[in-house]
Order: sequence, then C-alpha cells, then structure tokens
Amino acid sequence: MLIFNAKGIVVALATFIVLALVIWMGLSAGVSVILAGITALFVSVKMSKGYTGFFALPSIFIIPTHVYAGIIIIIGIAIFIKEPVFLEKKAPQDIRKQLVERDIALLDSQYVNTDPVANDLKEYVSSIVIKQMKPGEIKYLVKENTDSSKILVLVKFPQIKELRKEMRSDFIQIIHKYFKMDAANAGKKIYIGIADNSSLAITDTPENGIESSFLLANSGQLLPFYGNENPEKY
Repeated sequence: MLIFNAKGIVVALATFIVLALVIWMGLSAGVSVILAGITALFVSVKMSKGYTGFFALPSIFIIPTHVYAGIIIIIGIAIFIKEPVFLEKKAPQDIRKQLVERDIALLDSQYVNTDPVANDLKEYVSSIVIKQMKPGEIKYLVKENTDSSKILVLVKFPQIKELRKEMRSDFIQIIHKYFKMDAANAGKKIYIGIADNSSLAITDTPENGIESSFLLANSGQLLPFYGNENPEKY
C-alpha cells in the first residue's frame, strides 16, 4: 500500500506546482483550481496504468487521488461561476456604467424627439434601409464629448437581433457614413450601442470593433466615450 501512497504524494505535488504556476501567471482563482484538478486527474490516471482494483490506485489517506481530483475540479467550477459576482461586489463602482444606463434609458424618453442631430440621423438611415426593417420605429440618441472628440450614438432597434450578421454590420456602416459626410467630424471616434426592446445587443467601438451577444453586449465597451475626468459632464 505504501507505493500507492507515494504515488498519491506525487500527484499532490504535481497539483500544487501547477496551481502555484497558474496563479503566478495571473489566471483567475476558478480557472487555476480547475487546471490544478485536471492536472491531478491526468497524473493520477497516468500513474494508475498497469494496476487494477480500487485500492491499487494512487491514494492519500487511503482515498484514491481520482476522487480528490474530481472534488478539486468541482470546486474550481463553483469558484469560476461565483467569481464574477464576488469581484463585482469588491470592485469600486464605475460611475460611467451608470451614465451608459442613464443614456440608454433616454431612448424611451421624449428627449430623443428634441435632438436635431438624432432626428437628422433617423431621416438619413430611414432613406436607405428597407421598409421591412421598420425604420420609423428605430430611435436614436447622439452625444458628443467635445473634450476628447468622441461621439456616442445609441440606437433602439427592436428587430436588431432578427437581422443577419452582415445586415447588422451594414446598418452600423450607414451610421458611420452619416457622420463622415460632415467634415467637422473628421478624426472623431464613434461609439455605437444598439439595443433591442430589453437590452444592449451590439456595440461598435474604435477599440474593439463590432461585438454582439445573444444575451447582452458589453456596455463597458462604451465607457471610454465619457472619459476618465468629469464623466458626469456628458
């Protein structure tokens, strides 16, 4: 039985070495524990070859290391799932996230009807897109950060997720073309966020290009528009 305990110790050492290594590399706690568990399982299986029977497996305190490996992987998965929520609670609140939510909410207000740039953009897009896209139901909000030459375009487009990927890209390019027509916008960075009826569905930013999701696009991609100094100004 001693030889198998010795093998169990080897499995444990390999697990701790991998765990220390991935933590040193800066990986998240959940991913680190999962990789350590997979390592434990891999080494345990390798060292079990040629032996049969439950008690012939590498073990620590009689319990086979396969069992420990499985438990470690399960714990890692649990940490990985809970980790974003934990980090979000610990991280300081970025006020710019509240500003994005505030501006997206404005798409359902009367404010959008009083914005001349947004109304002009709406007319331009409506003159190009097909009627099946129901351009009359699309709402626009346009803001400019004059300190850093950035423009934010928020769009409420109920049917956006029904469009093919190519059509979504074409829609975004129409918005870009509108601003390029005015020489005053030369060199300005355009940040675009498109929401359906319930959530942000697509973002297009100079830093990350077009990103979308079946669930939620990352509103964090729009934060650079507001800048780091006095973001409340916009």
